Amino acid sequence: MKRFFVGLAVIALVAAGCSSGSDSAKSAKNDDATGACPTNVVANPDDGGKTIPALIASATKSVDIIIYQIGDPDIQSALLAAMANGVEVRVSMDNYSSSTATPNTAFVNAMVTAATAASPSTLSNFQANWSSSNFNITHQKTVIVDGNGGGAPCLLISTGNFYTSQYGKYWAARDFYVTTGDPSLISQAESVFSSDFKCDGDTVTNGILAETSGPLLYSNGSFLPGTSTYPPYDDGYYPGGSPISTPGTNQGNVGPYQVVLIDSAAKGDVISIYNEELKSDTNSKGELWNALIAALAKGVSVQIFMSAPPSQSKNPLSGQDEDFVTLAAAGAQVHLLAAEAYLQESSTGFPSGNPTYIHAKAFLLNDSAGNFIDGYVGSTNGSSNSIYFNRELGLALKNYPALAKSIQATFTKDFSIANPAAPAAPFNFTVPKVAPATGGLYPVAWYAKGSSPQSAALTDGGYSTFARQACGAAFTPPATTTSAAAATTTTSSSTTSTSSTTTTTKGS
Repeated sequence: MKRFFVGLAVIALVAAGCSSGSDSAKSAKNDDATGACPTNVVANPDDGGKTIPALIASATKSVDIIIYQIGDPDIQSALLAAMANGVEVRVSMDNYSSSTATPNTAFVNAMVTAATAASPSTLSNFQANWSSSNFNITHQKTVIVDGNGGGAPCLLISTGNFYTSQYGKYWAARDFYVTTGDPSLISQAESVFSSDFKCDGDTVTNGILAETSGPLLYSNGSFLPGTSTYPPYDDGYYPGGSPISTPGTNQGNVGPYQVVLIDSAAKGDVISIYNEELKSDTNSKGELWNALIAALAKGVSVQIFMSAPPSQSKNPLSGQDEDFVTLAAAGAQVHLLAAEAYLQESSTGFPSGNPTYIHAKAFLLNDSAGNFIDGYVGSTNGSSNSIYFNRELGLALKNYPALAKSIQATFTKDFSIANPAAPAAPFNFTVPKVAPATGGLYPVAWYAKGSSPQSAALTDGGYSTFARQACGAAFTPPATTTSAAAATTTTSSSTTSTSSTTTTTKGS
């Protein structure tokens, strides 16, 4: 396998979509036997950035990471220390837009610089690659330790990214880590990781669709309509103006599993949902949305907790706001945490230990007495884009009731977040069943605080100007709209080449 390294002169970091928060770590164990890596769930921001560096430090042979955005000094230090001890590190990273390619390239650059300064042997233990070209976005967030053998095999599935920026630490939003030492899960995750890392071709699916009950649940892209191949990576699959806005044959098992979970709910049952994107997706398949509407119609209680958009629109409402109202009108209880800007700027402050952004993705189904039935936690958002076009990974919780109970307890607390110091300045807003005719959807106080500090960088995420590179390409972000010369070196056995690049950074 070729080793790809980069040396960029100037790279501006971008927002990761998370903000500040802290508190003591909380976790739930008990779903398997004790061991070096028991099955466990940890909530962020409670964890405070401890779990991932500690997990990396436990490695004896290998660390494999597949990630949407990465770049944090503590994670980098842990990886460098592992490499110095002979641990081989492989990282597969998204480069769908400049909002991921820029920080991810900066991470590789920093790793190569530090490893080179340490020793040639340290550098030889590092490999990095752009993510598989079979998927629109690689949005998976996973760490596999000693997946090919070693003293402490462990799989960590995260709902959050590993990128710290000027806007906050990577662990500061509401997110969850699930860890397990289950050999069968580690083996499957390692196999799929290796397939993606070595850029397997556009017909390779790893048999994921057949794994209907999980417990590993993947978004695995979709074949082109009428074919048995994935679309060309540079076509772009969405938004709506792209050549491919409707998936062909879905190759993942997460979408079908989530729909079956929702469809199985009976009258009086309760579905609790964390998400970052929960959309009707009228231009695509929309099965998840349709299942939720059908569940509400038969008397299932649906509770949804998400963050309000960073910049609230007034009338007419945005598509996401319209979807919130539609769900509320159908009977869902939709609670929205105030936008980051309002929470950060509010003179009343924010309750200690609470997140300022909801980034988690989880579905929890309980009966009317509170007994757990089924669930999901992972990286997949509730949109057709995420389910059908991306690379994502999560865990079916049906056989992990202790994990589900812990996530449910956190959800219950978050769902009722209030601002006791100033009730007239809410942190938590319940979406009405009918949209106001004037004045916008949200509390007046939220509008008064304006938009989040990164909103200006969220115009299009760099999608309209960025030319994505294929899996296996050198780390050379293509030219976009501003100039910043940079030298890039690609190393593979005895070949070295240099080119210049320019880049503009935009968040996503």
